[in-house]
Amino acid sequence: MSVRCGFADIWALPPLAVLAAFAACSGDEEMDTADAGGAAGENQGGGGGGSAAAGAAGGDSGSVGSGGASGGMGGDGAMAGTGGAPRPVMFGADDPRVLYLGRWDRTDSARPNTDWAGAGVRIRMRGTGVRARFGVWTGKPMYQVVVDGVPKSVLKVPAVDEWTNVVSDLPPGPHVLELFLRTEPVLGRHEIAGFEVTGELEQALPAKHRIEFIGDSITCGYGNEAKSVNEPFSAEGENNFLAYGSLTARALEADAATIAISGRRLTGIDGMPDAWEGTVGGARKPAWDFSRWKPEVVVINLGTNDFDAPAAEQPSSADFVARYDAFVTRIRQVYGDVFIFCTTGPMLAEAATQAFVNKRNAANDKRVFFVDFGTQLPGDGLGGDYHPSLKTHAKMATKLTDAIKAQTGW
Repeated sequence: MSVRCGFADIWALPPLAVLAAFAACSGDEEMDTADAGGAAGENQGGGGGGSAAAGAAGGDSGSVGSGGASGGMGGDGAMAGTGGAPRPVMFGADDPRVLYLGRWDRTDSARPNTDWAGAGVRIRMRGTGVRARFGVWTGKPMYQVVVDGVPKSVLKVPAVDEWTNVVSDLPPGPHVLELFLRTEPVLGRHEIAGFEVTGELEQALPAKHRIEFIGDSITCGYGNEAKSVNEPFSAEGENNFLAYGSLTARALEADAATIAISGRRLTGIDGMPDAWEGTVGGARKPAWDFSRWKPEVVVINLGTNDFDAPAAEQPSSADFVARYDAFVTRIRQVYGDVFIFCTTGPMLAEAATQAFVNKRNAANDKRVFFVDFGTQLPGDGLGGDYHPSLKTHAKMATKLTDAIKAQTGW
């Protein structure tokens, strides 16, 4: 017998309780079945962030980019007569009613692609099911399927360009579907070419707030679902949906763009400040258009890889502070006077991040704040390669949520 839970029931709980509700409400059913067929569409949907909306009200990351014209696939959804069963209708990937979460490369507007953890789409509809047409460029990207705020199943993006069932047999009526990318750039890149809704497609809506998370493997959720510290790095072991940033965003009714890559540093060559300038992970070109999406809050968790590097590669505290200062100055240039939270931990204690915040505050930047996640506890379990466990991520989310509420008044 399954447990039925609503958005308000789950995400109103503290993060630790969310994990228990997640297990009760869904489980890790995987969907690999694909149906034959094919169609292409065009997409100009705007950028967005993490999963945060719920129920019939829905929500989106709040695209400010142009929606683009429908690519000839769609039209309005249709119900087959009064009281009749809904029938499937195809829509282009560019349909402005479909809202994109996180950064997407829309150079080819017919087939937008992404690889950022937490990226995805939000679909609001009246009907009973949704299919999507995917294509994998690299790796083995995986989605968390969320229906009406409830995580339902894990979808492995098929390696071939084909129509794939996302969700079916929903009760007739209004629903909000989200495809939330669990995996980070080094685990795979994919594209979407269109959707098929059994019923009527409606306009998806943004969440109340917007947060951007910038980080490394900790922010990605590296190994948080690994069965032991020795489990090799894999798509199956990483779940950004339950990483601290995504948990925080949902607790604050916010959409979240996650810009994070495992192993990256703040300092050195090819660091996260450079990757942050790009549309897709690890590439500065095409450059991201920052006018497409502006967060109200930016959270940075960098420094672990800088100070855990071989001694010859570690920056001095002064170098680290200077690089941090340059990065935050650049963030201010494109986002203005947003709230910026600079965090440290839980894998490594270092003092340079707080030194930077103190320097910035002394220079009269009063919207830069320090949050110390503390050091993870063995009793809370350890993820793959000693990364934070699900329990540690939940604790981090609680601390960060409280800090953001205290400063923003959300």
